[in-house]
Amino acid sequence: MERLDGLALNFFRRGSRPCFYLELHCSVHGDIRAAVDAKPAERHPCPLCGSTCESAPIGKGFTQGTLPTFEVVGTLTQRARSRNFRFRQ
Repeated sequence: MERLDGLALNFFRRGSRPCFYLELHCSVHGDIRAAVDAKPAERHPCPLCGSTCESAPIGKGFTQGTLPTFEVVGTLTQRARSRNFRFRQ
């Protein structure tokens, strides 16, 4: 994080640490939201299978949890998986 203001200092005092939030799209697992400690690149590994996924930044924030962390927010059906696979070939 570039600069710390009063709000950020309060988060640090309470044991929080800065993080970057991003959304990943994995062709196997669907949409995943993640929090990481380093600024994310355009492509990021899936936390479940390790395949390279497209990523979109959501924003910067703070967390008291361990990093990296993730949550699957949308899964792909078998039909959607096979359709994605055909288009990527």
